[in-house]
Amino acid sequence: MRLGKTVFLLLLYFFISCSRPDQYDIIIRGGMVVDGTDSPPVATDVGILWNKIKATGDLSTASADKIINAEGMYVAPGFIDIHSRVMYDILADGRAVSKLQQGITTVIMGEDESPGPVFGSSVPYMKPKISAYGLNQQWSTLGDFFDALSDKGVSINVGSYVGYWQVRGSVVEFSGKSPSYEQAQQMVFNLKKALQEGALGISFGFTGIAERYLKTGEVGSIGSLAQKSGTILASRVRYEDERAPIWVQNTAELSKVEIKPGEFISVPVEILELKLIRNDNQNQTQEFLNKIDLFRSEGQDLAADIIPYPMYIDVLSDIIPFAYNQFGRNRLGVILQDKRMLPEIEKAILNESGGRESLRKYWSRIRIIEVFNDSNRKYVGKTLYEITVGLSNIMETIAGIILSEPFDIPIQIETLDESFIREALKKPWVKLCTGAPTIYNIDTDDEREYSVLYYAAFPGALAKYVRDDSLLTIQEMVKKMTSLNSDRLNIHDRGRIIKGQRADVVVFDLDAITPVTSPMVDSKFDTGVRYVLVNGTLVFDNGRHTGKFPGEIIYGGGKK
Repeated sequence: MRLGKTVFLLLLYFFISCSRPDQYDIIIRGGMVVDGTDSPPVATDVGILWNKIKATGDLSTASADKIINAEGMYVAPGFIDIHSRVMYDILADGRAVSKLQQGITTVIMGEDESPGPVFGSSVPYMKPKISAYGLNQQWSTLGDFFDALSDKGVSINVGSYVGYWQVRGSVVEFSGKSPSYEQAQQMVFNLKKALQEGALGISFGFTGIAERYLKTGEVGSIGSLAQKSGTILASRVRYEDERAPIWVQNTAELSKVEIKPGEFISVPVEILELKLIRNDNQNQTQEFLNKIDLFRSEGQDLAADIIPYPMYIDVLSDIIPFAYNQFGRNRLGVILQDKRMLPEIEKAILNESGGRESLRKYWSRIRIIEVFNDSNRKYVGKTLYEITVGLSNIMETIAGIILSEPFDIPIQIETLDESFIREALKKPWVKLCTGAPTIYNIDTDDEREYSVLYYAAFPGALAKYVRDDSLLTIQEMVKKMTSLNSDRLNIHDRGRIIKGQRADVVVFDLDAITPVTSPMVDSKFDTGVRYVLVNGTLVFDNGRHTGKFPGEIIYGGGKK
């Protein structure tokens, strides 16, 4: 009976909609539409009915339940954050306010560490993270996590890779230990299962303390799983300093999948957070980018996303040398609790950095950007140098912070080469990402300072590289935030303002965006974003969250 009633109501809605061709749920009127393609902006209207874009053009005679006046503003497809560090934060606070404030309507998570699978040896490692967000783990697979997120409700769309390190950690622990044959088979089974549950691809980190010691051969056969499921591989370059032009070949080779002896096909490989640590050798910038161009010209499906600022996010424990940090957080905790070890660790850090003066320069570019222990809140926004200056034993303070937090807290490392970012953005295969999570439990009038990557990465890039520096046209930049990302992930119904696409839309005032002058910003920073629609529902209205949760799970091609 209920099914019959539902069908009747849908038919009635369809009949009424068809009989009123000029009636829409929402009309966005008078804006400059940047449609996510190479086309320049056009002054036109956008009509939305239900969850889709119904029409573009002159809708001056049409009516709607809500009219949005976009005069003097740009109208674009909702921005897609192809590489975020969103994970448990989005389940704890599905409003995703800090993403909506940037015009982001879809986030992709799961760089090497994903919300599933969580079982076996990964549970003790992941449980403190889950608990820190006030959650009780009720899931063990990626599919279970998707179900939990859908049941609770989320304001933006969410997709995820399955992290190879996550799968590995559930079987072999989070260490550099090599898997046995049986363990390797279990890992392949778990990867297949995650792809069948809707993962958008398989991701690799290669840059973490233990991950960078993984042999490429261990992951070399994984590409066939992505190829068979119609998904992609996503990977960091193992080294992101002066060795990057050499090691990018290591990343590119992930795309080669042998389907018959001697016969290869290319699987799409997305380089996550393309970066080059700050250096004075401009030739390296061109060498690195030219190397990727060469691989592409040879038929390898290689592309990249990039954070638009000379900074990136890591975790605090990664400043501890490998000798003390190779066996995971629990073992590191035991070492740091032994105060007799701290001078030895400090000496190792000094040796690695090249002395106290070099360490001072390096630590003045590493900033704590988020804590979960209130007693450490005084450190947020401060560099490690500011925190430890004048102390006789710097490791005592650092160890105290690490030990008092429920899991590895994020740090912002501000050592990237901005000239590399500018050159990379000119490449048609480079897209934008934030490399950042949402801000958990934030309100739009929150007065605390946050990383610019958390709060203003996309709008700030529009202001800097389009409005102020004229490095790119607005259509070029918007494309790097929208259709380039959706096309890369085989998401065919989002990323463009055209009839029939899902109505993920952002309306923003380019002239109003505050210039980014600091690595930390607060709510006084004007992102210029005025309205955001997700699946046809207005979720951000003149700077306020509307309390709506229309977000959907974005599934990959292997979904069963």
